[in-house]
Amino acid sequence: MVMEFGDFLGKSGKKVEEADSVCPVCLDCLKTTDEIRELSSCSHVFHKGCLDMWIDRQRFSCPYCRADL
Repeated sequence: MVMEFGDFLGKSGKKVEEADSVCPVCLDCLKTTDEIRELSSCSHVFHKGCLDMWIDRQRFSCPYCRADL
């Protein structure tokens, strides 16, 4: 599922500072306007492009915790 990070924060009820939210693939901060994907298996979030590239390289586990996708 693709959504903006700000919408994800609102949906989840989390109050996370942008500076504290980092994409584990590129290590860049997640900004409220960034498109993200949330993994259903572990609920980790990534920039949409980062996770798409990860999967395109035939990696079918979470880049952060290695849970199966």
